[in-house]
Amino acid sequence: MQSSAAPYASWVVNHGDPPGATRMLDRPRRAVVRTRTYGGWTVRVQLYVIATAPGWVCVQQDLADRAPWNAWVPSSAALPV
Repeated sequence: MQSSAAPYASWVVNHGDPPGATRMLDRPRRAVVRTRTYGGWTVRVQLYVIATAPGWVCVQQDLADRAPWNAWVPSSAALPV
């Protein structure tokens, strides 16, 4: 899915900082996440949830040759594994 024209195309879309209180998890938890990428694809991927907020989870996506990418997605898009 990686495109040389847009190297971020496979990154999970970040919906921005959620309103309300956020909480970092003591330990990341695995979840299957159904969401979109910046390339426009709808994907179903296993990621780690690293933080929560009311109605939202922050997932961590490992990417080659860079630091992990963190993105806030609706909690309804994440199914715990």
